[in-house]
Amino acid sequence: SFGCLRPWFLEQEQMKLARTSGSSSALEGELFQKDPLRALYSDFLNDLASTQHSFSISSLWSRISPSGNIYRLNGLNQSRLKHCADLGKQLEDLQQEYAELLGGDACSPQERSAKLIGALAKTKVRGGPAGGDAEFGLGPQTTTGFPPLQEFLGDQVDCAFMLHCPGDEDAYRSWYAAQVIGLTCLCIQTWGPVLIVLSLWYDPKNYLREGSELWGRLAPSNMLCPSRPAGDWAAIVMGVLFISFLLHQLKTYSKGEVLDVQKFGRLMAYDSHWSVAASMVNAWCVIWNLIALPLAFWKMETAYNILLGALSLIFLFNLDDLSGAAGSLLGTTDKEFRRTICWHYSLLSQCPITLKDLVNQSATSVDEFWQIAFAEQGRLLCADEKARGIAETRIATIEDDEQTPLKVAKRFDELIVQQRFSAQGPTYRLPSAATGFQVAVWRGILWILHIMHVVIPLLYVLINKPCPAGQPTNSQGHGHHHQK
Repeated sequence: SFGCLRPWFLEQEQMKLARTSGSSSALEGELFQKDPLRALYSDFLNDLASTQHSFSISSLWSRISPSGNIYRLNGLNQSRLKHCADLGKQLEDLQQEYAELLGGDACSPQERSAKLIGALAKTKVRGGPAGGDAEFGLGPQTTTGFPPLQEFLGDQVDCAFMLHCPGDEDAYRSWYAAQVIGLTCLCIQTWGPVLIVLSLWYDPKNYLREGSELWGRLAPSNMLCPSRPAGDWAAIVMGVLFISFLLHQLKTYSKGEVLDVQKFGRLMAYDSHWSVAASMVNAWCVIWNLIALPLAFWKMETAYNILLGALSLIFLFNLDDLSGAAGSLLGTTDKEFRRTICWHYSLLSQCPITLKDLVNQSATSVDEFWQIAFAEQGRLLCADEKARGIAETRIATIEDDEQTPLKVAKRFDELIVQQRFSAQGPTYRLPSAATGFQVAVWRGILWILHIMHVVIPLLYVLINKPCPAGQPTNSQGHGHHHQK
């Protein structure tokens, strides 16, 4: 499997390249002795010159892929396993159909399948974007092996309760850990904010339950009160700052989710519960955090408690992020996820739906079994010399017709494609209507947050700690009546 390179490995390679390169840093040379600041600036100019004409593939992946969370990671794994299961079943059928060519009864089905995979790794892939055969446009480029099939063949996949899981023991342990962490985050982010709101709603410090007394707290005199103790002022200032900070965090997160939902919808089909949960669970969590925000801060009497409470709320809606707790537990990063989902999409764009499209029907040996070639336009060709048509791939652009005219995409975010997991299975349009619905949900949440960013801090100042002089003489409460 084409796994992602670990960051530490990349760092080691960069250090090796630096040691073997002919140039050296000005900070390590004679210029440092004469003018250290000039030496540092010289290194900056060298670095700038080296990056001006370079291409950063990581930046490209970041532009077209969503940020990673545990739900999207599990959705990506399910997608890959479904493709592996379908192609594995087709490979099993091929080894039975061509059993005599692969060794007959002298070899087990597993050995015959292994021969086909081994032959695929040595197969010459022809064709490309330039030159070549006039009829089919085969270019002169030739490569060995075919990653779009090698990635999905050879992995044993089991299916139970509508879930696909790896058959290999080590892969299963990693898959199982991701499922458990995903379900844990799902439960915490789904029920955690609701339980917090319920516990705070019945707390004596919930001023919203006071009814008529609440209106007395909304007096303008509570805004500026010279008789208010210094400790109350400290709590109010700290509360307003952290409420504004949290609301800004929620708005920034929601803006990012609008883009991430669009990116995810262009790369992945909503074919599993994880793909659906990827965005909707976070939307649910943000809404309930918004409800819990004033209730939680009314309960916090001191600046210290406000600080701890604010950090707890931030932790709750960031729990599933691969750049946070979930990524640390799984040993992966957001950068690795972005690259993996882009690789997955690009491999499927060249992976045939039907394996037989790439089988050489006249093969006399295992080495001749696969016949893989591309047309001039980059389309995968069928191996059948008679038909010599275009092989259907698992991700393909939707062809224009009279009933559904399509605009020619000039950018990747305008591209409309279809994805299929098998020849008999349904066809998923990317992006789909579900993507549009989720984008609308997040834009609605963002609109509410803009309003609440003004309303909640103002209500906190007016309601939380009213002026002591304005308190009724029989007031008991909430820790605001000062006894001598």
